[in-house]
Amino acid sequence: ATSTTHVDDAAASPPCPRTRSTAHPSSPPPHYMRLSAKVVATLASALALTSIADRSISSFSSGVSASTAVSSSPLGLTPATMRGARINVARLRRGIRSFPLPSMGGAIRARPAAAESSAMDCMASKDDDVIGDPSLVVTTNVVMDKGKKMEFMKAASKLISESLGKPESYVAIAVQDGVDIIWGGEASPAALCQVVSLGFINLENNKKVSAGVCDMLSDFGIDGTKVYIEFRDVARENMGYNGKTFAG
Repeated sequence: ATSTTHVDDAAASPPCPRTRSTAHPSSPPPHYMRLSAKVVATLASALALTSIADRSISSFSSGVSASTAVSSSPLGLTPATMRGARINVARLRRGIRSFPLPSMGGAIRARPAAAESSAMDCMASKDDDVIGDPSLVVTTNVVMDKGKKMEFMKAASKLISESLGKPESYVAIAVQDGVDIIWGGEASPAALCQVVSLGFINLENNKKVSAGVCDMLSDFGIDGTKVYIEFRDVARENMGYNGKTFAG
């Protein structure tokens, strides 16, 4: 039996007004330029560094209080400033990705300046609205009581939201119970779980989720030593949503 809950705040956001107002149907078509192998390699390295920066900011963010600044920090960092930092990193990544990196020395497509400016203007609002889409899938050989299963799913939804710092409106939970699973060659109560998120997958957050999930599964006779949880940090371009991806 499979139950899934996924609640969204609202339907898909309307197109960015700036994009509509700055559209230039008469603009010349995208042009092409040839870059040296050194420039192409630099762009590739920059893209890799932005990925590292995003993960570092995500990891550091887990130590910032959800409601107050870090008083001990001379920077007075808050969740808002950390979110802003991630938005700026995302802007940089998009700017670099406007140049599809070919083989060394190949032709690289350059987006028209007007279109690039329009896309960058909308970037912050899009990233504020699209924070991520974390999900938890639990597969177990235990047959759960329907009422208790829904209670578990709702509690798990809050756990994922609080542990990863994501709005619960984006959290999806699925439970597949009564599935054939053996552990150590025996059909004892067990569970295989997977947590997927756009960022915010790090040691501290993972420990919170692991502790919470194992504690809740113990109510169904599943010992923590018979629970595996895989944590997967997915890139925005690899997460589909509403007919597109979180990268666009």
